[in-house]
Amino acid sequence: MTLVDETQEKIRDMILSGDYSKKGYLLSEGEICEKLSVSRATTREAVKSLEVRGFVKRIQGKGIKIVNNSSNVLTRSMVDMFSINDVDDMDLFEVREIIEIPCARKAAKRATPKDISKMQACVETMERCSIMDGEYATADNSFHQHLVNSARNPVLTSIITAYNMFLMSLIKITLKDDGNSELLMHYHRNILNAIFQHNEDEAARLMRVHLEASRANYLKYNK
Repeated sequence: MTLVDETQEKIRDMILSGDYSKKGYLLSEGEICEKLSVSRATTREAVKSLEVRGFVKRIQGKGIKIVNNSSNVLTRSMVDMFSINDVDDMDLFEVREIIEIPCARKAAKRATPKDISKMQACVETMERCSIMDGEYATADNSFHQHLVNSARNPVLTSIITAYNMFLMSLIKITLKDDGNSELLMHYHRNILNAIFQHNEDEAARLMRVHLEASRANYLKYNK
């Protein structure tokens, strides 16, 4: 570990332990240099790294402000990773199963009336569509976003936000049949009902059924 890395971690420890002003500002660079016995150049590089990581932000004329932007930084990093690695659709299906099935369980336990209302609106939009068009796909995608959000886990929310652009493309690919599968199979309505009833096992089971059906429909048109 370099001296800059060590300094960065010491400043991070200061942040996590609440060693900053009531207004949310760290010590000045000069004070940090003195406190940690390092040069100004080392301190500047360490602070810059923490800014990239979403811990702090330099405010001109005021100092180094503590921020909580780590979730956005995590999301941006994962978006870049997915883009660079050219995500495979089957890999994405696996990720969805790993994340969204447990999230359905958590949502049945943690969803608020406001969460339920948002998912309800998505289901109603899907049910109004005569065919599975762009409006249907957008509502479908939003339903899954709201469901994961209602699990109340910021890391999981960051992950699904990161792969959302790929998820939207995947949803559009699976919506090849004529008609409206929501009116026929009620996948999302059934999941929502289980969440509303706080039935964790049933919510998880129904999400698995839905994702397996989506995978099967994808393979039907992409052999």
